[in-house]
Amino acid sequence: MVEADKLAEYIAILDQSVERLERFSLSALQITEFKAGNRVVHKMNLKVKSHIEKSVTRLKNKIHKKRLHVLYNLNDDISINADPELFENCIYEIIDNAIDHSPENGKIVINIYSTEPDKVTIETLDSGEGFEQKILNNPFKFFVKSDRFIGKNIGFDLAYVKLIIDAHSGNIELSNTTEGGACVRLILDQGTILNP
Repeated sequence: MVEADKLAEYIAILDQSVERLERFSLSALQITEFKAGNRVVHKMNLKVKSHIEKSVTRLKNKIHKKRLHVLYNLNDDISINADPELFENCIYEIIDNAIDHSPENGKIVINIYSTEPDKVTIETLDSGEGFEQKILNNPFKFFVKSDRFIGKNIGFDLAYVKLIIDAHSGNIELSNTTEGGACVRLILDQGTILNP
């Protein structure tokens, strides 16, 4: 007879696998739509903070399991001109990767600030080992294999995020921090200032 704790653990693993498969299917569908030129981007004025918090909330169990600290440095009023679904998918993928590559008790820092006229920068930094050089050399190629994380196709997530950012006429930059973690920087068009 399977113990209750073991059964709960198996169910949690199955739930996680189903969610991962659903996300992969949705991402694959959207990538196909982008590549075929069939994906319409419905831009609107979005408060950045609320969409980032929504993604963090969706990932709270994973964050809690690794005992990670998520820190925000942001202005509540900053907004962007973006498609809500695509922007949230993009942020979710970036934070999910940051969680995967951060050590237990590590931290993830999310900085949001206005840059140059009419631009917003969203920066996500983790406390992991940073990007491998081969990822930095060819960051947005689909299915680039990681030497450190066997079975992880880092390039799929980054390539998907790049398609979303390109559809918004934005920029994405990857680098390693001086402390050794990874930094993903998104630069998007600023929206109109929104009142809470």
